[in-house]
Amino acid sequence: MKAVSTGSSSAEALRVLRDFPSGADASAEQLASALTTLAAEIDLRALPPAWWIDFDQAVRFNGLWWNVNPTKADTALRALLPEAWQWAIAVCSADGRRRDSALLDTRLPPGHPALLPLLVIRCSDWAEPVARRAERRLAEHLAEATPVDRARACATAWACEPRTRGTAASRLVTAGLDGAEPALWQHLLALPDHRTRRRALTEALQRNALDPTALVTLALTDPDVTVARRAAEHILLQLIPPIEAPLSPSALVAVVRLLTARIPQVRAAAVTVLRRGNRPDLAVPFLLDRSALVRETARWVLRSHGQDPATHCRALVSVPGTTVSYGAVSGLAECADSSDVPWLRLQSASPRAKVRAAALRALTTLAPLSSAELLLLLEQDRSPSVGRAVIDALESGVRCLPHSRLRTWLNPENPPELRKRAAALLRASDPWTRLETDLQLITDPDPGLSRTAMVDLRHWAALAPLGHGAPPPEQTATIDALLTPASDLLDTRTLAQLRSRMPK
Repeated sequence: MKAVSTGSSSAEALRVLRDFPSGADASAEQLASALTTLAAEIDLRALPPAWWIDFDQAVRFNGLWWNVNPTKADTALRALLPEAWQWAIAVCSADGRRRDSALLDTRLPPGHPALLPLLVIRCSDWAEPVARRAERRLAEHLAEATPVDRARACATAWACEPRTRGTAASRLVTAGLDGAEPALWQHLLALPDHRTRRRALTEALQRNALDPTALVTLALTDPDVTVARRAAEHILLQLIPPIEAPLSPSALVAVVRLLTARIPQVRAAAVTVLRRGNRPDLAVPFLLDRSALVRETARWVLRSHGQDPATHCRALVSVPGTTVSYGAVSGLAECADSSDVPWLRLQSASPRAKVRAAALRALTTLAPLSSAELLLLLEQDRSPSVGRAVIDALESGVRCLPHSRLRTWLNPENPPELRKRAAALLRASDPWTRLETDLQLITDPDPGLSRTAMVDLRHWAALAPLGHGAPPPEQTATIDALLTPASDLLDTRTLAQLRSRMPK
């Protein structure tokens, strides 16, 4: 059962329910119109459990018609609403006698989309007789329901579990999972809510209800990391014993498929079993994976078999015609030595920004560039990822950088990215340079720079240590001069904090 877009009609129906004035004919027409439009525009089976829970609360807690002038309002609604919606509103009534009477009403067709979700919700009713009657009716209808409707009942019951009496419906629907047909699990594991799919997978694994093909497919296709990873880990534990032994043909097929997964945690799980499966050759390509987790796992597999990951990485990146990727640079960098520096310097001029950034981070460890080279890169390379890598490399020696050059970069005519980088380095220099930079930028015409400066200034005022030394006299004069135009933008408390921190 695929997720279906419900548009705005479901939200509009809830809004009308919440705003329904007691006993108003016009509002009865509006409510009838909203609910009828909802049923006409979408398949009600596509509504998530949370919608039915909100429907129940909207009916009960928003002063609906039967609280004032019930006869008039009931008459208006009966003339406008289909019987199914009349039953749905009655079974959610704030009046326990109405709810109980609705549960005795058998006019609603057994397969109607509203029936099972609202019966599940009534199983957690605060009135004991209503809850018990709802449980009996729910059990009767579950026995005859289709796999699609039973999947919806499970999802609603699991969503109601946090309620005070929310476990009764959960027990009923979960008991019906024993020996359930594959179609029920397919519908449960295709529901759009990831929490429902996680619970469904737990229930399925406890019952061994999914075959290896279904588990592998789930690991490859489910967008939720937890569902995909758990499915992959379970099938790998089933197919591959916890001892070192060659992979069986069926296990090898599953592992090869899982190695193509989009989610890194699934690929890492598949790479992990290559160690005890004695297949380090399959781990070699993953030394250059885009995920650091997968690369680390592949290195562990190879080292466990006495192989040097760096040698494999060099062989992979030196294949003629190979396009060097971010993963390739990062993979070699994570096990490189000084002999790899020339290749990394070559990649620092790559046309791909992430490749340049990865190469620069590697060089920072193996053969750091000079401050002059880094500043030139910072000035010329507009890539945000390269900028972050250069700033990280410069931060350890930021006090020695030429502040006059950085302040020149702050000029409004320079590109915004260069100005942000200059501000970041100046703030990292020392507390007083940070204060001076923030005071200069809070009046900047660039709203992004001024907003960042204002936030950082408040942090400085509130958290800056009192024990740091006083700034040089010329910097004190500059800060005092900047405080005057900035005072109109600062709140009284922040301004007082700033003035109290200035040397007397």
